[in-house]
Order: sequence, then C-alpha cells, then structure tokens
Amino acid sequence: VVKRAPGATALSHGGWAGPLPERIAHALVQQHLVHVDPSGPLPHPDGELRTYDFAAASHAAARVETGACVVGIEGLPAFRPTALARMWGDAAGAELASDVIRLPDTPATGWAPLALARAVELDPAPLEAALRDVAERTGCTRIILPAVLGIDSTAQIRERLETGTGVPAGEALAVTPSIPGWRLQRALDRALAEARVNVVDGRVADATIERDRCSSVAVVRADADRPEQYQAERYLLATGRYVGGGIVADRVFAEPVFGAAVWVDHLGERFE
Repeated sequence: VVKRAPGATALSHGGWAGPLPERIAHALVQQHLVHVDPSGPLPHPDGELRTYDFAAASHAAARVETGACVVGIEGLPAFRPTALARMWGDAAGAELASDVIRLPDTPATGWAPLALARAVELDPAPLEAALRDVAERTGCTRIILPAVLGIDSTAQIRERLETGTGVPAGEALAVTPSIPGWRLQRALDRALAEARVNVVDGRVADATIERDRCSSVAVVRADADRPEQYQAERYLLATGRYVGGGIVADRVFAEPVFGAAVWVDHLGERFE
C-alpha cells in the first residue's frame, strides 16, 4: 500500500454509512474500535440528528432521549451544550438537560480537541469526578459528551466513566477533521501492520506501461528524494479525487498515475 496521507478517514464523524464488510468489521473489533448498529439517529455538533448504518460504540451510546444530559467542557467552544440540548431535543421530541464542567489544567487559550482527548487518555480521573457530580446534581439517566474520550483507549475510558457515574455515557459525532477519524485511521493502520501489509508513506510519481499493462510504478517516499520502483502482479488505484490527488487540474482534468480517462456526468450530459 502506497499512501501519502490518511485519506477519507479525516472526514469521519464517527458514523459509518452503508454496509460494513465483515473482514473490516472484524479487524476493527480486534483493534478495540467496535462498530454497532445504532438504535436511532445520532447527535451532531451542528444541531442535527444524523442516521448511520453503523457507528463506533461510543457514539452509538449517545442516544437522544428524555432524561439525558448534554455536558460541555469549558475551553471547548465548538460544543455548546445548552443550544445543542435544545436543538437535539426538538429534533427527537425529547427533554434534555445541559451542563458545563471545568477540568484542571485547562489552557488559558482553551482546548484543542486532540489535546483534550490526549489529556483525558492520560488521566480520566478528573473527567470522571466532574461527571459524577453532574449525574448527582441533575439526576440524569444518560450523559452525552463531545468526542474527546481519548484516542486509543476510548472503550476503557467510557467503561470507567459509566462505572464512576452510574449512568451510560456516549460521545456526540464530531466535525472534520475529527477525533473519530483519527481513531479510525490508527485502528486501520494497526490492522494493516498485524496483517503484515507493507505500507509506504509516499506518492506514485510515474508508472511504466508495457503492452497496455502496468509493469511497475515509481514511488517517491516521504523521506527520500529519488523514486523507487515497485513491481506487482496487479495495481489498485484508490487515490480518490481532488483532495487526495487522484484528479489534478491543469489545462484539463487528468488522472496523474495511469492517465485514466476522466469525465463528469451532470444533468444527463457528459463532460470529458
């Protein structure tokens, strides 16, 4: 596998639309990132409820129901619990409470989501104590948090919070680029490594075509200046479109690796 960036996982909100192939689902379970069928729409930080076929277990647990409490964290301004509780509640026909907690060592400039997730992973105790107080004060039956419950230990952190507070806890979906996307990419990377797949960080600079067949590709590694030749029996092009570099725009739109045909179908017309 040759890749120059994480790819579409950066766009993940925490939900999975469409079928989840069995081998991928099994690989994610092995990496402690279990995906389940959510019981209903999931809350998104833009105030909407979104429907997915599968979701990471921490997000599937964020059910919008009467008795739930939306909990924000001071210093994380993109997640506004009072407004979100009202919007999610209106969308689901439910009564939601809201609260805000403050964690020790909150930076003066506020939290970046990744920094907060790492802080929670290093020491979940302050978050556990703050949420226990919320559960006791509000009498809530469920806690909905922003997606910051660690990076690689989300399942263990969520279990600890639920044990400590006595109520279920879940994470709302996230905006891109997101912590859920980061988790998904890391889980897939670990699964590839365990399957002994060689992953090369770099880009394909050229392809050698002989008799209408690709015989090799020239790969420029991220840590090298000169290309290396890679040979295989078959090649799978999975570069995506514009963001991934799968289609480039110069004087015309072009696929830069194999020179594959590029066109756009729009309103019944084809544009080459």
